Amino acid sequence: MTTLKWAAAAMLLFGGLYTGICVSIAVDRIPAWFRMSIAEYAVDFRRTVHAIDPLQPILATIASVGTLVFALKADGTPALLAWIAFGFQMVAMVTSITIAEPMNSAFRKLDEGTVPEGAERIRDKWALFHRVRTVGAVGMLALLVVAAVDV
Repeated sequence: MTTLKWAAAAMLLFGGLYTGICVSIAVDRIPAWFRMSIAEYAVDFRRTVHAIDPLQPILATIASVGTLVFALKADGTPALLAWIAFGFQMVAMVTSITIAEPMNSAFRKLDEGTVPEGAERIRDKWALFHRVRTVGAVGMLALLVVAAVDV
């Protein structure tokens, strides 16, 4: 198998898993969090972040490496689409570290069941950020699929 095909497989598999986590949280957890009391939300959010926080950046990193290699090895429209998707991946990683991670840490640093100050505001801001990130992730995955099919 060629380097281009390995890169395509990595960007699609790991990009798809990353996007799936984003979509799952957007359609399942976020609506549930808005139906919970703030105390229930604090527990559920902390558990969710604990479970996905190590996994999601790993998936995003592997997808990004695959996308970068694909962009470097491909030509024409597939390369362009991969570069655009790679740009999204970098924006998603930087904003996840600078915007989402401080909010995640507000819950993670406390004992389970402890509600951080401003939890409702954090929930609202995190939900908005994540919904935007999810739309971007779906768009990124669509670009990757079109790029891989067009090679």
